[in-house]
Amino acid sequence: MTMVSRPSFQYQPPKVDSGKLRIPIHFYAQDVGNSPEPTDIEPKEVFFCLCDAYSPSNKDKVVLDSHEVDLGVTVIIRDTKGEFIPNNKMTAFIEDSRYQEVKEWQIEEVRHDFEANRFITLVLGAKQ
Repeated sequence: MTMVSRPSFQYQPPKVDSGKLRIPIHFYAQDVGNSPEPTDIEPKEVFFCLCDAYSPSNKDKVVLDSHEVDLGVTVIIRDTKGEFIPNNKMTAFIEDSRYQEVKEWQIEEVRHDFEANRFITLVLGAKQ
């Protein structure tokens, strides 16, 4: 009797876990505020959390090139299950000394994690 060999699968832990989310990030949306003029738009902070920031991958660079931005960074934030849903009309500020030269990052792409439903990946860009 011959034994059928089965494929062996090794558990691969996720690349990102809660311990890597250490960089503070603020998200802003445009708000008219108290002004009667519709053109007096000021940014209003809508959410604050911790993220993991890293250099954009080749896939992210294609997105950044299509939006014609000079600088780019990819960040991962925890999925808030509907409490905060980022969109490309928002801006972000990364509170880290490595990103202090850019005061406002534009959200260029939002990628939700549909498999594990744990994190949201954001591609941020800025023009100089």
